[in-house]
Amino acid sequence: MTSVPPQMSGVAGALLQVALQVGAVVGLSVQAGLLTIHEGAFANFANVKASFWFQFGWTLVNLVAFLIFFRPSKVAEAAEKHQAEGGAHVAIAV
Repeated sequence: MTSVPPQMSGVAGALLQVALQVGAVVGLSVQAGLLTIHEGAFANFANVKASFWFQFGWTLVNLVAFLIFFRPSKVAEAAEKHQAEGGAHVAIAV
């Protein structure tokens, strides 16, 4: 959260939490629905396979989104620049 101004950090944190909660609810709802496609719920392996492939596809979508939108932290970049200029080593928790 280093790219957000300090006065907006609460809003940014809340937005991330809401996105996490909504994503979890939607994902679990879809998986629960997929377990009822055919009779037998967990006993019918076709339901379990459908649920697994949904989860696999959802993971791939998240991976692609991460690869597209991830940007390194500004703090880490500043520390690397400082070290390259001959400065002292700086420990950073990212």
